[in-house]
Amino acid sequence: METSSSYPIERLSRWGSHFIIMSLCNEAACQEAIANLLIYLSSAKSFWYTLNTSHEHGFHLANRFGMSHDNYMALLVAADLARYTNGMLYIKRTQWELFLRGYYFSDVAFEMEKKKMMLGRSNKRQAFYVIRIGYIGMDSPRKFDDQGLDASPPRLASLGMTQLQFHRSTEDIVLHTKILLFYNSKYDGKDDGNKDDKEEGEEGGEGWGAHNIASAATTTFLASATPNPVTPARMDTNSTTTSINTTPTNTTRNTIICNKYPHLAEYFGSDFDPTNIETNNRIKCLLSEAIDIISAGNGEFKVKNCRNNKIMSYLWIPMASTEKAFHKSKKWLEAALRISSDSQEDDNGEPKSAPWIANHLCRFYKLSFMDALKKNGIPICTKLSAVAFSAIVTAANLLTSQANILSKHLNYHLGKGICPTRRERELLHQGYCMPAIGSLKWDYERSCVSDGNSKSKAECITWEASDISKDMATLLARELQSRNVQDPLHVQSVQVAAGGDHGGPAFQFGASVTVVMLNEQQDFKFEVISCELLCRKESGSLIEATVLPILTKGLKTIQEQRLSISCANNIITCEFGDVGLEVSLFIVGDLAFQAMALGREKMSPHHCMYCEKKTSEMGDLDKDGDALTMEICCNYGETAISDDKPYKGMKKKPWWPFIPLMNWAVPLLHCLISKCKTACYDTSQNIVSQN
Repeated sequence: METSSSYPIERLSRWGSHFIIMSLCNEAACQEAIANLLIYLSSAKSFWYTLNTSHEHGFHLANRFGMSHDNYMALLVAADLARYTNGMLYIKRTQWELFLRGYYFSDVAFEMEKKKMMLGRSNKRQAFYVIRIGYIGMDSPRKFDDQGLDASPPRLASLGMTQLQFHRSTEDIVLHTKILLFYNSKYDGKDDGNKDDKEEGEEGGEGWGAHNIASAATTTFLASATPNPVTPARMDTNSTTTSINTTPTNTTRNTIICNKYPHLAEYFGSDFDPTNIETNNRIKCLLSEAIDIISAGNGEFKVKNCRNNKIMSYLWIPMASTEKAFHKSKKWLEAALRISSDSQEDDNGEPKSAPWIANHLCRFYKLSFMDALKKNGIPICTKLSAVAFSAIVTAANLLTSQANILSKHLNYHLGKGICPTRRERELLHQGYCMPAIGSLKWDYERSCVSDGNSKSKAECITWEASDISKDMATLLARELQSRNVQDPLHVQSVQVAAGGDHGGPAFQFGASVTVVMLNEQQDFKFEVISCELLCRKESGSLIEATVLPILTKGLKTIQEQRLSISCANNIITCEFGDVGLEVSLFIVGDLAFQAMALGREKMSPHHCMYCEKKTSEMGDLDKDGDALTMEICCNYGETAISDDKPYKGMKKKPWWPFIPLMNWAVPLLHCLISKCKTACYDTSQNIVSQN
């Protein structure tokens, strides 16, 4: 069969007096663009959309895509998710199900159903398809019938921008599909052999004839001549070669393209075809030369938009792989600021669009924006926590009225919301002990407080800490009060697992408190954070120089005293004293923290932390190591201090000798990781030596 067509992949087929042109080259591109948009729409709450009803409803998928009715239908046809025949569009359910179950949506779930009901002003029941997009929340409708016909889709940030990007990526494919449908009165998918699609199409479809497409086309498109009807040549079914006379279609199509791109058509001739690969490459070469001439070497020029005759500015933006390369070619950024603000300036003499762009960067690239501020030496204020603000008030010995005045002035000069609200401060002060705050210059290289004479750079370390025993007692009273515990005797036991770790910019120390109840009352847990040390990395000497005395005081109170729980006038109070419950205290944490607390910092690779075996003896499973006790650890620590060198893995005395070693939870995960790493290393060494 001989055809003259501009599309790389086409299939010509004949059914009766009509032939169908189906372009398959853009199917994958359309489906990928639709998939990306559906994934973005899935970030909102679940909502049901119709696929093939009247687009005047707010829940039609075309409205969510931000597309006109005709463009939406052309998009589905190009993506092989619908077919057009006899002036009607029919959804291909099988293709939709395969598309939604495909690799595009590995982490997103959709739901598609077929409905038959009355919509809008129509008195007849019509068949159509609906699709559920988004995550299911507490108030999300489980069925389309539960949603209601007056429901509006959920709001979504940057929806307009995403729709615009989607339109730009599919506009060429949509236009080409509309041109095909404009010249062919039939665009049928009947040849795919899907019987289900035909049955579904017979029940539900919507008219979309050639006149609808023409009304949705551009002004240039309307200015073209009315297309002649296609009259295929007589075909001889017995011959092996069949010729079809497609001259009327190609002539009409060329007329429309020439009217839309008159200057290019004049240069390339009447056979100008923008979809041809060779022609497209020649257009790119011409564009490159034209840019060099028009821009006069500065990479900027203005032209008129052929669609609306508005002035558009183009910029040459060089690619930069490093910051240095970017600074060498940043003139385009100044030009972009000038163009986007139409050469207008604000009161400061800066481009009017500069604050708009800065606001966009702050909203969508916040971390990079903050890093740029720090790099340029612009101070950045972070919100003070209730603990930090209370520490300032305590250190300055301020009254409540004076603290309110301080908060007012800080909010005015440093920004609204820099200080905690009065309610947040009041909640913190209800029974809490006042936190201590401090700062010092720390020398990481020498692991000591900087004396100002060292060549190494010292860093400022700030910290705040409170008595963990008082904080725990206050929170326990609140938890019991909130659970309406009338009798304090209903509390059977209290267990405290305390520990610390470094994460992000700070070292934190806190505890997880477990309360076991009697009389079938539900047990509960809560957490307490009593220390925050802002540092780049933690070390034993740094903790000892800052927060260790406060931590030791609180832990010693929990370990050596009893917890008294009383109730008077329906108010529950908890405090540590001589009578009451005995609290079980355990120390938890990773291997590094426990090694510091036991006085064995950086010695865990060489000695076991709980017995006297060395690492070299760990492989001998028949040999048992002598178990360590806290008394033995203290003796070894004193020996190490007197000899000024490690002794049996100990460098100094443990921080909390009043807590038995049996109450120190073994960091099993870190131990197993270390053993696995050693075993893998030994195995690999054996394999290498053998081979």
